[in-house]
Amino acid sequence: MQYFKIENVGEADINGLLLLGGTTKRESDNPRIIGTFGSGFKQSMGLLLRNNIVPIIHCGNIRMDYYTKPVSINGVDHQQLFVRLKGKDKNGANINREENLQATLAFGSLEWKDIAQSCREIVSNSIDCLYENGKSHRDIKIELVSENQVRAKSGTMRVYLPATAEISNYFSNIGEYFLHLGEERFLDTQVIDKSERCENELAAKLYRRGVLVRKMTRENRQALFDYNLEIQLNESRDYSDYGFHADASRALSNAPESILVKYLQSFDSGKDYLEHHFDAYYLTTNYGVAYPEQRAARWRSAWRKAYGEKAVVVTTDHGKTICERKGFKTVRIPVHLKNVFDKFEIKNELNVLNEFEQNDLTLSDATDDVLKIADFIWDYLQSKNRTNGKNKPTFKTFTKGMNAGSITFGFYKNDVVCINSDIAEGKNLNLILTVLEEIIHHTSGSMDETRDFQDACLSVAAALLQDLFNKK
Repeated sequence: MQYFKIENVGEADINGLLLLGGTTKRESDNPRIIGTFGSGFKQSMGLLLRNNIVPIIHCGNIRMDYYTKPVSINGVDHQQLFVRLKGKDKNGANINREENLQATLAFGSLEWKDIAQSCREIVSNSIDCLYENGKSHRDIKIELVSENQVRAKSGTMRVYLPATAEISNYFSNIGEYFLHLGEERFLDTQVIDKSERCENELAAKLYRRGVLVRKMTRENRQALFDYNLEIQLNESRDYSDYGFHADASRALSNAPESILVKYLQSFDSGKDYLEHHFDAYYLTTNYGVAYPEQRAARWRSAWRKAYGEKAVVVTTDHGKTICERKGFKTVRIPVHLKNVFDKFEIKNELNVLNEFEQNDLTLSDATDDVLKIADFIWDYLQSKNRTNGKNKPTFKTFTKGMNAGSITFGFYKNDVVCINSDIAEGKNLNLILTVLEEIIHHTSGSMDETRDFQDACLSVAAALLQDLFNKK
């Protein structure tokens, strides 16, 4: 039989290997230390035995052999977990005893199911032991050995795992699971550009302190980046989709400019990336951000590097069309991300289009009929002192790109009366009514469906009736 040997300098404390919750790592101030709970090694031993994989552990000159004994609980059969310690301790004293681990093989079986979990814990422990002994992760030794090479070595920790197909596959790809052992240049990088990695995985990978936690495969979207984040795991070393999106969004928002440039350029690629679906709240939150102004400036600088000075964010086809007519480079983004670009003050369609353009309106000179009717009404109102001291407004006609099932005959805005070109020819009643209505808006300063507007209209009507009555 062949074994994978995982070896590090430094002997672990036996109590730390046997006692649930027993760990020296939880309070460590070393940001590279991986372990936290003091339960992973014990859980990993149970997982291996449940799969009929029997590891051999040498802690210095003490050999540890894990095995089970049958036990019954209210008539239900279980396998109780034990370990035999045999050899010599650091002082040369003989050790030969059995430890009852006070657990059955069923302990942790609902969450610890994948052999890769055991491999991960054993390698993590080995790296942590090296750190605690002033060494580097580079000092770990992982090699395939024959059964006759399974032996102890004083001053080291050696774990021998039978080279089953699953275990062999794991260690053949160890660089994927540990940045330490594959791409250590990313160990201190939170957002990792996937195009710079030595692999072609499309899914986003989430690492904690360089150790792979999970892949984001459920959304079936290609990712731009992998993430190496300081996150809080549960006892099964799992992490939720929601937690990933929240923490990855925050990390991306605070990423270096080069990462932001790639992110921003991706919106013009025609591809639907995972990061395009991140939550706007987490991309913009100031929680934990020391210098929000610098972050916003970094986004704006990245935008300029990605697209230049004459580029705008758009969320609609209309905005894209109008902005491009005016000579802007447009970048279409999902609507839910609009607040992100607004927050970081990146120019959008509303910043470069006037109000008429935003509403898909094209203004042109008023027709002769509009001007004649407008002159007649204005002269009459002036003769009756009903212009309220206002100057005569400007008159225009407009066309609208899309009516969307409704028609606006006219509107008044900023001393301009605008008449729909559909009714702007011929002295028809609809045109006269519309011009009169918009002029009254101008002279009265009132809005539709208000008492002031009603009074102004009735006042004009009463004056007309008075003129007719006086002529009798």
